[in-house]
Amino acid sequence: MKHYFRPGREDFRAAIFKAMPKMLGEGSGRSAKQEMRDIIQRMTPKTWKRDQVRLLAILDGE
Repeated sequence: MKHYFRPGREDFRAAIFKAMPKMLGEGSGRSAKQEMRDIIQRMTPKTWKRDQVRLLAILDGE
């Protein structure tokens, strides 16, 4: 079991959002600024690298 990939909830969310950004981004009603604010508020020392990637993707419009 230790060799299987077991992504967390945020990993799934990021993968789905990357695959369908327009459907999930526009349908959610949240602006990019609000999404960035939410990511920053939930950021922890363990998630900062993943959160950095997500924030940069939002800034780049992906």
